[in-house]
Amino acid sequence: MSQDLIPVAKAGDYLEVHPSCLQAHRELGWRECERREPADEAELEGAKKATVADLREALAAKGIEIPEGAKKADLQALLDAAA
Repeated sequence: MSQDLIPVAKAGDYLEVHPSCLQAHRELGWRECERREPADEAELEGAKKATVADLREALAAKGIEIPEGAKKADLQALLDAAA
């Protein structure tokens, strides 16, 4: 079934949509992209264990500006978007 879905991305987010929904997603700014492999459990577990300090350090190492008042989820989204 997932092979029938079309991968789309917008602002670092990723979805796979049914072809009948593709036009509606395009109108909302989503663009077709390469299919991503699902993250394995180890990657997901590692992301959950990252501390705010870890995320800030990783963002600083990549030269990414951290918005004032950014929460852990915001930091993770910034890091994910840079990957």
